[in-house]
Amino acid sequence: MRTIGLSKEKLRRAALEEVSGAVRLLKQSKSASLRSMADASLKNFNIIYPSNLNYPLALLSLPAALLGDLSAYSFQGSEANLLKDYDIDQAYCELFEGQDKAEVFAEGCV
Repeated sequence: MRTIGLSKEKLRRAALEEVSGAVRLLKQSKSASLRSMADASLKNFNIIYPSNLNYPLALLSLPAALLGDLSAYSFQGSEANLLKDYDIDQAYCELFEGQDKAEVFAEGCV
């Protein structure tokens, strides 16, 4: 990195700036699912980045994962997990509604 004039600290500051901007944008969303994801994203960034990009799953805020058989798997349900009660179905419905509106708009533009 030094050969291209980049230090770890410079990279960290730029990454934090990007994440903070994305979080600010997501917090303005009409979607409650996206707003809750924003808070967890910043928390996860602050856990992952200082630890040399390790992913300590026990410390991260992760929603349940939807498996192929449509069952949900929770990585960890501790109180520290900001997404332990994240409703995957609600998030899907909210995101699909936005996708549907975008598709209708795109069709109208053709």
